[in-house]
Amino acid sequence: MNPEAQRIKIAEACGWFFMDDSWHYPNGAKAIATPDYLNDLNAMQEAENVLTNEQWWLFVEFLTEIRGGGVALCISATAAQRAEAFLKTLNLWNHEH
Repeated sequence: MNPEAQRIKIAEACGWFFMDDSWHYPNGAKAIATPDYLNDLNAMQEAENVLTNEQWWLFVEFLTEIRGGGVALCISATAAQRAEAFLKTLNLWNHEH
């Protein structure tokens, strides 16, 4: 899945939407662009807030698999690794795009 498709899928999962040739925050306000989820740990932390408690367990499983080295190393996962785990958790990861 290419980085742009990942960014868009995460934004949409967080309530962002594209309308009238521009992105809009979940509250409807017009935005310049969506957050840079794959490079910004703060943006990924905000995205992770949409996960339910049940989804968090799955997220940690995916992140452990992606990061390697066990659960303890999840704390040092990159934004891109967290993005992949997030998308897999929500069943939005698609290797074809």
